Amino acid sequence: MPPEGPKGFKVSGGFLANDVSAVHLAARSGYGIARLPLIQVREDLHGGSLVNVLADFPLPGPPLILVYPSRRHLAPRTRVVFDFILEQSRQLLAMLTSELEKTRGASTSRATHPSG
Repeated sequence: MPPEGPKGFKVSGGFLANDVSAVHLAARSGYGIARLPLIQVREDLHGGSLVNVLADFPLPGPPLILVYPSRRHLAPRTRVVFDFILEQSRQLLAMLTSELEKTRGASTSRATHPSG
């Protein structure tokens, strides 16, 4: 069970990037740990090229922001698109969460029952 409240860590290293693709490549190349969107690393987690090392310490994801001119004259078709995007986002989050749980279970199983 994770500890209550935030916990600080001092991090050092020679790699710094503000491009998620560069961070992803660095993590896959073994440069260290990275905070990456689950949607971007799901195949790496499933294939075992990356491992979720802080699964017990989830970070909140960035909010989904939809921008439109005004609610006063919101066209019905805009509302339909808004609702569609919201529902698709919920389904994607549920799918990714389920995949992460399966990956976490597989990682735990490999750690407690090493093969060979």
